[in-house]
Amino acid sequence: MMPYKDGKTDCTIRCFGCGNVSCRRASKSLLASSLKIQVYSTNAPTENVRCIRDSYIGYSCKCVVVDTECKCCRMILGYRVLQPCELCISARNSKHTWIFDTSTVISTAVRECSDACTSASSLCHEEGDSEVKIR
Repeated sequence: MMPYKDGKTDCTIRCFGCGNVSCRRASKSLLASSLKIQVYSTNAPTENVRCIRDSYIGYSCKCVVVDTECKCCRMILGYRVLQPCELCISARNSKHTWIFDTSTVISTAVRECSDACTSASSLCHEEGDSEVKIR
């Protein structure tokens, strides 16, 4: 996987079929073997994703992969790289092994906590006090 040209934008991705969260932190990427193909990649899918079927040689390169599906609705979401090929090893990549097809998931950009959010949370004065002081 190669980072997408607009930088690393972290996304939460959901299954297109049922809407369940497939990954809370995925990156928009390009396949090393075909820089025209956009995907989402991660090393941390949720428990809603599982590997299915037997492994096989990938279509666009020689990586050994296995298909992945949503546990809830059984929609095929992408694949997991079990053994990367020489092309993918030599490419400048993110080392992500879980790949999601852009047509099978819905993405939402993850927003980082702003300074205002951080300072507001520090205003809680005692442990266990969840009330935020507002001026």
